[in-house]
Amino acid sequence: MRICSPQLGLSPQSILGGEIYDREILHYLAKYGIECEIILPLGKPHPQVPGWRITSLPVPFVYPPHIFNFLVLPQLFSLFRQRPFQILRIHSPAFLGVAAAIFKKVYPQIPIVGTYHWLGEGGSFENFLDPYLMQVFDLIICDSFYTKNQIEKKFQVNSDKIAAIHNGVDSILKPAPKSKTLLKKYNLDEATTTLLFMGLFIERKNPQFLLSIISQLRDLGLKVKLLLCGKGPLEPDLELQIRQQGLTEYVQLVPPVFGLAKKELFNTVDVFVHPAKNEGFSLAVVEAMACGLTVVISDGFSAQEAVVDGSNGFLCKTQNDWVTNLITLTKQPRLRQTMRQFALEKVRSEFSWTKAVQKQVKLFHELIAQKKKE
Repeated sequence: MRICSPQLGLSPQSILGGEIYDREILHYLAKYGIECEIILPLGKPHPQVPGWRITSLPVPFVYPPHIFNFLVLPQLFSLFRQRPFQILRIHSPAFLGVAAAIFKKVYPQIPIVGTYHWLGEGGSFENFLDPYLMQVFDLIICDSFYTKNQIEKKFQVNSDKIAAIHNGVDSILKPAPKSKTLLKKYNLDEATTTLLFMGLFIERKNPQFLLSIISQLRDLGLKVKLLLCGKGPLEPDLELQIRQQGLTEYVQLVPPVFGLAKKELFNTVDVFVHPAKNEGFSLAVVEAMACGLTVVISDGFSAQEAVVDGSNGFLCKTQNDWVTNLITLTKQPRLRQTMRQFALEKVRSEFSWTKAVQKQVKLFHELIAQKKKE
């Protein structure tokens, strides 16, 4: 089987959840024996993966990203004439939906698979396109049941057309001893409970909320420290708020980490915190769980698909929930150890790239067979 998957990026150094998702899915599809025709902007970094064939656009940077629709369309037609593919896979409907719709008008026999992480991620343009694209796509893949249910309710799409398939976790992420180097670098000790946020510094991820939580915990006399790992437009505001609130000793900004460095950081902290206001499915949460971390997360969106309240972490609706649950975890290290085991078991049983790809490949074969019958 050969699929075509146009991409804005597949960088090994990306902190964008959608880009990481696509990179891993395409990697495992190739390991499964699927030929992957990938279209990228000129010079975009990507891993060298057997089974990937990279075609470059004539331009290195696509801005605004919506014009990717029109830059990629000639490449799609050219590729299909040279090396026909059986599936057109669309990651971002906002940046590729128009191209997919035009391609389908010319080649209606080729199934188109759209991927949604959460509704609204492409802004107003995607909101405008979505009702039409729901008819264009032959299959919609979501990485959470939360997003699947959103699509069904909002667009009255038949449930059989949408598959909820959870993310996997990089096999490199697993429990390991605390890093003495990082303990020294961030001035951590056994008496301090270290919290970690990892992700984009954007409003939706809500990292600034954690500053007030740390202030409350410190005011209660608890020894806690917060590491905010990531980057994004809120970074200058976070730096300012940390100084203004007198938290420079207790909150530290950490640049993005990847691979072994990410594993090392996860394993050096005690609790993973994720206060997002809206999310499809957070890859960082299950990555933290894969390293045995207890997770404290906002209750909403797809949170309950990863965290069972009181088992492998806590779900929080209010600020008081956050404070209460973090007090509990700070004062009860044995509870963290118990939750650690539940976190590891849940990841091992439910979150696997291999299982995710096997499910997708099965659906791809069914789509191709169905199209041949039409």
